[in-house]
Amino acid sequence: MLTFALSLLLVFKTNSSYARWWEGRVVWGQVVNFGRNLPRLMLTWAPRETAEDVAAIRTALRWSAAAAHIMRCHVRQHTSKEAERGAAHLLSPPELEYLAAGWTHRPLGVAHVLSRLVARSRGGMDSMMQVG
Repeated sequence: MLTFALSLLLVFKTNSSYARWWEGRVVWGQVVNFGRNLPRLMLTWAPRETAEDVAAIRTALRWSAAAAHIMRCHVRQHTSKEAERGAAHLLSPPELEYLAAGWTHRPLGVAHVLSRLVARSRGGMDSMMQVG
């Protein structure tokens, strides 16, 4: 009887662990999809009329690629130095400094920068594109 109760407890614990792992995998898949979709949308919808527009698109592409590195380090509770190493090939030293100095929650800092870049580029979109 004791063996049956122990095996039942073990099954419940294993199922709970698997459910948590699967939930994390789904959320990470959403992060990866974001990293693909934002650059695609920026390249499709953002205006390219001036050099400033092109620079904003390039900046958004770099920050969206760095978002996954920053998120990974934040979730794993690594230090800011490890996050900087993961994103150093994508972001410039002043951008890394901005992120490290101004934000204790670095993924929120990345989201802030990306939101500002998208808001700047929305001026050149027609109203139907702005809905999405």
